[in-house]
Amino acid sequence: MKPTRHLFTAIYNRRSVRHFKPDPIPPAILHQIVEAARWAPSGGNSQAHVFGIVTDEKKKRALAQAAGGQMWIAEAPVVIACCAKLYKPEEESEFSQEVNRLRWGKEAYDWFLSCPNPYHMALLFMNSTPLIPGAHIQLAAAAHGIGSCWIGYLDIAQASDILQLPEDVRCYFLMPLGYPAEDKRRPRKPLSELTFHDTWNQSWDAATAYPSFGQLVLRPYQPADEDAWLATWAQVAVTSRAWVTLHQRKPSYKREALELVAEYNGELVGFMDVEVETELGELGYAKDSCCGFVWELGVRPDHQGEGIAKRMIAAAQEWLSARNIRRMEFWSMDQRAQGFYEHLGMQELERHWQFYTSLPQDVTQRMREQDKFGLQVAFGNCPIDELPVLNEKYGVREPLICVGYDYRW
Repeated sequence: MKPTRHLFTAIYNRRSVRHFKPDPIPPAILHQIVEAARWAPSGGNSQAHVFGIVTDEKKKRALAQAAGGQMWIAEAPVVIACCAKLYKPEEESEFSQEVNRLRWGKEAYDWFLSCPNPYHMALLFMNSTPLIPGAHIQLAAAAHGIGSCWIGYLDIAQASDILQLPEDVRCYFLMPLGYPAEDKRRPRKPLSELTFHDTWNQSWDAATAYPSFGQLVLRPYQPADEDAWLATWAQVAVTSRAWVTLHQRKPSYKREALELVAEYNGELVGFMDVEVETELGELGYAKDSCCGFVWELGVRPDHQGEGIAKRMIAAAQEWLSARNIRRMEFWSMDQRAQGFYEHLGMQELERHWQFYTSLPQDVTQRMREQDKFGLQVAFGNCPIDELPVLNEKYGVREPLICVGYDYRW
């Protein structure tokens, strides 16, 4: 699984993993995972949950035996012991008693109170204490690409003895953590089967109106997307040689343009901007027909190789066809992008050098004196065969070949 910081993708990536790689979990990451549990809610902010971080091989095997002999648990680099402090029933607040009577019903709660051994009542009532914090651990682990599995089949007394817990602290669940050595996903029921609206027999329309987790959505860019668009663009740009200028704002266009974003589990993972040429040669290189000129195209590094760019190009092709445009132009200095365009069968239009350079001192001095314009570094281009001459004259830095591609249908 790929690491992510986005909550919805972490939820989607979480799965029960029962086979782990031997790779250790870095302490800083493990600390962050368990820290997530510290901020979980608890009834009355009691914070009665306690977590044991078990890495000792003998103890992991012993805990696996206590879990019905599920020895695969011991394969995990870390086993989290999900524990809770038991409360004394005689110390229960009036508010807590009122809550329990509402939840369980007065007769059931009075029956609990009449339990011959109050310890047993506390043992039962605290069973749910580690559940919400444990869920935080699972999601935080999934955000780091770490698998987990909730183990409730457990001899609580035996596990507590193995961990040498005091009598008023019990281990209720185990949670092995590790990098997955498997990639299985069990199916989930559709949301429509898990929801109702107001009353039992009334369906909730929203359950089927929107995409489920794990589905890629292509949609038009909206002004509210700007921050997410810039963040996504930045992640693409720092790993690519396709851009020269730094975007501080989302580019806008004078002509009609398709501004498309790819969304996955509620987060932007790709973008494509195509401006429509209305007169021959005003944007594109080829002069035989107007084109859709591609200014921006990128997919976030952790989602590359998933066919997202192809889907955006296909969507742009359909959009342009509806406007009687039958071709697009793509230009890039990035070799991976060039390989991608060639793989799609695009035809090369032209190639030239692009580079940084420092202008001669007499030129920059004259600019400064006449126009009060101080130019430190210039970005320029030249035909393929002119680079040696320009390099000798001006000193060329970081030259890259920019290739234009024609995509027709």
